[in-house]
Amino acid sequence: MTRPILGRKEYLLILIFVSSIIYVNQLSLSYINSLQKNAKVVNYVNILKATTEKLIKEDFYDNNLITYIDSIIYDLLHDKGDIGLVVIQDAVFLNLMAQVQACWNNIKEKILSIRPGENPSQLFELSEEYFVLVNKAAIAAEAFAERKVNSSKFFLQCANIVFIIFLMAGLIYFLKAGELKRKTAAINKIAYVDTLTQMPNRASCEIEIDKYREKNHQNFNFAVLVFDMNNLRKINDLKGRQGGDGVIADFGRILKEESEELGFVGRYGGNEFLGIFKNSTKEKVEDYIKKVNKKVAEYNDIHVDSMKRISFAIGYFIGDPGDNNLSQLINNANKLMYEHKRKMKEDSED
Repeated sequence: MTRPILGRKEYLLILIFVSSIIYVNQLSLSYINSLQKNAKVVNYVNILKATTEKLIKEDFYDNNLITYIDSIIYDLLHDKGDIGLVVIQDAVFLNLMAQVQACWNNIKEKILSIRPGENPSQLFELSEEYFVLVNKAAIAAEAFAERKVNSSKFFLQCANIVFIIFLMAGLIYFLKAGELKRKTAAINKIAYVDTLTQMPNRASCEIEIDKYREKNHQNFNFAVLVFDMNNLRKINDLKGRQGGDGVIADFGRILKEESEELGFVGRYGGNEFLGIFKNSTKEKVEDYIKKVNKKVAEYNDIHVDSMKRISFAIGYFIGDPGDNNLSQLINNANKLMYEHKRKMKEDSED
């Protein structure tokens, strides 16, 4: 079974990383939205001042302007007004706006009491106090908005620093984890892969045997194949160790190529190879051996030098379903392999 590319820790780190990005983005949007609302409050305080000036200087009997000023003051002090302003949670600003509202109520009463043609000097005097309060309220709103901007900048800078630190820590972790995996893979290759043939080595063969010994495979039958190469000692004597290694590597490649869809094949010893095919049949094994013989024949046709040709004996044994004693199956296949080797020797002597 193929192992997952990433482990649980890696997936957890990726989840935290993505969540952090989403959180920082949402936080930034929230701060931007809050700053926009505070800026809108500051803007409407200034609109309040300008609208009141227009009312007093041009036509203080304009009911539409009076209603509009009422709505602005109400929205600046309450959450659910018609304009949709937010209430600035600043004690200084709220206190000033409360004074503005009281002063505005006095101005409205004075407007209603002034008769046409009467000198509105008292209204102007009263409005001066009103405008002073509005100016102070505008300054308080701007100061509050400025503090919010500075605190937002500071918090976002801290969030970005933490994010960058986390990002760097994550990168370092993944780099170290990748390096560790590469080293582990290299160690495993040395420990479990035959360097000559690049096939599973003796240790891997033993692990494969133990794997089926420990598990319940009552519904499967196993085919065990043992290959033993001939004439290697003679090849080594005449061609050197390198000559024998070349023949072993080429034979291992043939066995590996033809067994990819059938099961496990590894180098079990110096000139011996082991195959374990789960849930196999005699027909499948015979077909595999036929393909191997064909490839070996093609190989030998190319290599006319007898000291470069491949010769091997084979024995295989197929156990019954539920027979998990692979050691015994290997012994049985070994016996058949040696019987085959003996017959090959007898045929060569005739």
